[in-house]
Formats: sequence, C-alpha cells, structure tokens
Amino acid sequence: MKYAQPWFVRDRLMTLRAIKIYWRSPGYNLSRLTVTVAIALLLGSMFIPICNNEVFSEAEVQSSFGAVYIGFIIIGQLSITSIIPVTISIRDMFYRHESAGMLSSRSVIAGLLVAELPFIAVMSLSFPVIFLALVGMPNDGIKGEALRGLWVFIYFGLNTAIYSYIGQMFCFLVPGEGTAIVLANIFIGLNNAYSGFIASPALLTQNIFFAVQYYFVPGRYVYQGMVASLFGDDYTRWVTVPQTSPLFDNLGCVADGSGSCTVTVSAYFEAFFDYMWNLNDVPLNGWFNFVILLIWSISVRFIASIALKYLKYSGK
Repeated sequence: MKYAQPWFVRDRLMTLRAIKIYWRSPGYNLSRLTVTVAIALLLGSMFIPICNNEVFSEAEVQSSFGAVYIGFIIIGQLSITSIIPVTISIRDMFYRHESAGMLSSRSVIAGLLVAELPFIAVMSLSFPVIFLALVGMPNDGIKGEALRGLWVFIYFGLNTAIYSYIGQMFCFLVPGEGTAIVLANIFIGLNNAYSGFIASPALLTQNIFFAVQYYFVPGRYVYQGMVASLFGDDYTRWVTVPQTSPLFDNLGCVADGSGSCTVTVSAYFEAFFDYMWNLNDVPLNGWFNFVILLIWSISVRFIASIALKYLKYSGK
C-alpha cells in the first residue's frame, strides 16, 4: 500500500486543510472580496447620471463596454497574482507529505478546487448584483433582468476561476514563485491586449497573427459574453453615432442634418464586435462562450494535476 490512508480519507483531510489555509489567509481572500465590491461600486457609480437615458452618445456606450472590461480584468489580475504565494506554500507542503506516504497529487488538486470555489462564487455574485443595480439595464421585466444577471455571474465566475487556476498551474509547472509570477504577467498582458477592448475586434481580426491570439485568449469570450448579456439584445435604447466614428460605415448609417445617425444599442454592439456569424441569437452565443470558457477551466485543471504529479521541485 503506497499511502497510509485510503484515497477518500486523504481527499477529505486535504480538503479540510485547504479550507483552513484559505480562511487563515485574509491577505488573499479578504482583499479579493473587498476589491470586487469596491470595483463594482466604483464602475457602477459612474453610470448613475445616465442609467435612465434612452439615447446615449457613442462615448457613453463605449464607456459602458470599458467598465465591463476593467471589472473582469482587475479582479482576474488580483486573483492570479495573489494566489501564487498561497499555492507555492501548499505545493511545498505536498512534497513533504507525499514522500511520507500521506498525500497524493489528486488530493491536493481536489482540496484546492473545493477551497477556492466558495470565494469565487461570492465574488462572482457580488459584482453583477452591485454593478447591474447601478449601471441600468433595458426594461424587459424581472425574468429578462434576472437572465442578464445570471449570464454575467457565470462569465465573471468562469473568468475568476480561470485566472485563479492558471496561477495554480504556473506554480506546479515551474520551480519558483518568481518564475510563476513572470508567466502570470505574460498571461495577463495577452489577455489585456487581445480581449477586444484596447484594440477593437474589427481591427484584431484583420491580421492573422492578431486574430489567432484574439480567438485564443479566454478574456475575449468573457468580454464578449458579458457585454452581449448586458447590451446584445437591447432594442429599446439608442446610440447617436457621429460621422467621424470608425463604426459609422459598418453600421450602414446615413448621416442626418447633424452629421450623425441613431442606431439601437444592439446594432452598435454587433458592429463593435464585428460579428463573423449570426450572433443576433444572444442565448445561443452565450452558450458558445460558456462552453469555450468551461473548456479553458477544465484544461487548466488537467494540466495543473499532471504537473503536480510528475514535476517535482525541492520544497522547503
């Protein structure tokens, strides 16, 4: 018998220990929860003066898109950078316990998963509840608003999970904390640049080099999914687009006497993301983005488990 206890005992004890470690790490978990609430309040409060408007300027709509981007990017960055020191200490503890026949890599992976999920759920619920209450949504009934909130919760949760799990994966792939942080910063940079806000999807898809990265990074699916959930089927509010806008021709606009045209928020959203297939069906594409992000989450966990099992570095 390789281990001193059967697998279910090892898994249970490791899960309890991981939960205790998390609750005793307020610098990691409390900071994440506090920043999530603060960011939701800060970004949402910017739109209180215009939340009841029926007609927006292009700058106001793009600011709404930008607020969504800033929200999931900041929380993601906080998650990946703050989880690395905690995971390194758990990894080194695992090396000692494995050599003594007390733990397997599966027990550690399962324990970290269970310990992390409650915090991800609380963060993912806090952001949409606060942000949506302040930013203002189309008046399409309680059911419609609840569905929007649910999708934002799902995307925000998957984004936070992916960032956290990638941080753990880097800790298992490389020897030291410094190298893991370097890899995390590379991932953050790619996700920031190719999610579709700093450079618009219409520009990124014109070059094969940029397009490959745009369709690869998970931030692209988080950003598009969250914005689609909030604005993709908004046919009751309008955007005034000036003739100088780079999206003017894509919208099929004909300038009026003031040199601008007015389109629905939904039409502006479609032009902004330069849809290459029928994305008018928001629920269908919501599921598409969800599946891609779920694949990302599962793949990262799988790589992390393989790395922890087969790659061994000297622990403390």
